[in-house]
Amino acid sequence: MKLLAGLALLAVTLLLAGCAAPTTAVPPPAPVSAPTEGDTGLMEFQGSWQPQLLYLLGRPHARLYVEVAAVAGCEPRDSTLKKLREFLATYCEKPDGIEIVRRPVISRKAARGLTPHGLARQFLAGPPATAGSAPAYMPVLYYDSALATEPLSATPGRSAAPARHPPQDEHPHTDTLPYPAIYMNVRYGFAKSVPDEMLLHEAGHMLGLVSRHDFAAGHHCMDANCLMNRTLRVSLNRTFMGLHPTRQIQLCGRCMQELVNSLKLPSPRNLYYAGPVLVRTERDYAVLALPQRVKVLLGGVTAQDCQDFTAAVQAERPGPGDQELRVLCSVKTELIQDPARVTEAISQAEADPLACVRTVATRLRLKWEERRREPANTEIKGVLSTEAMKEAGVRVAPFTGVKENGGGGGS
Repeated sequence: MKLLAGLALLAVTLLLAGCAAPTTAVPPPAPVSAPTEGDTGLMEFQGSWQPQLLYLLGRPHARLYVEVAAVAGCEPRDSTLKKLREFLATYCEKPDGIEIVRRPVISRKAARGLTPHGLARQFLAGPPATAGSAPAYMPVLYYDSALATEPLSATPGRSAAPARHPPQDEHPHTDTLPYPAIYMNVRYGFAKSVPDEMLLHEAGHMLGLVSRHDFAAGHHCMDANCLMNRTLRVSLNRTFMGLHPTRQIQLCGRCMQELVNSLKLPSPRNLYYAGPVLVRTERDYAVLALPQRVKVLLGGVTAQDCQDFTAAVQAERPGPGDQELRVLCSVKTELIQDPARVTEAISQAEADPLACVRTVATRLRLKWEERRREPANTEIKGVLSTEAMKEAGVRVAPFTGVKENGGGGGS
């Protein structure tokens, strides 16, 4: 009887696999060595990188545009998106409203061989240009991880080719660096058991949860009944009794208070969305970001710069290595006429909190100094860009980004 009772106990509660510790967590002190993106750069960045405030606060964006793309067979229910709207409306101050828009369904054929980031770059378009205020942008992608390992589909200009992607983290998760986005893998674990809670868990990460140190670990709440706990628990007993399969349907008091505290923070002065592009402006340069694509632009940034960056990224041909971070760096034409300003801008970028930005700025400086030493190039016309440097061996080491890995399939 004891054995049967034990088996019954095992059968009534299913634990959705918990998150791996997110790499945004600040590690313990270590001996001085070459910094990596996971330690020094991120520790320096914690204070200035707060994209969650773009979603929470009414300024600089008075409205929020949530774009949902889904591969066929992975589409979220209308009721799930309704709960997402209610969740965001509860905690976000958006006087001009919150809009949730579904993109056309992505065919499974078109999704073959593409990583989640590759899908996001191809099929998430960003908010349309309107006469109203520019919105904060929250992209959400529903996908099937099994399709990423299938051969790339043949399309005009692209022949079918085998996918050679390294193993991916299949947890539904939220990226925080270099570009905030939610990725919902419907194939993971018991992803379809609590779809509402999984999406709301990821939305909580987009709003900055869990960043506090009190009763929290690895960007997750330690309250077992909280929506932001590392693990979402599904009880078969509750299902048999006609109850919701999990108790974790809302935030605990600590997490709610954390959001209340965030609403009291000042609006970001150097961070904003220009369409789908997340722009961070610094002295003499700007950092433009899309999913796993970053452009460091020396000189002033314009709306056209953001549109050109978006068009270039969307025009990429999918293939192996899509999940790697690619970083470009270029100098605006008007700045390049003033060598002293170029040198100063590069120096500023070399001190950026993110290692990937520092790396590409240093390599641009080497190329800039090399060109200035060449008499034929004393008057450089056009744009100096790392985009044209691949043949010269100027490349940025792959960087897999920073993500909040999913608790219960969510992070």
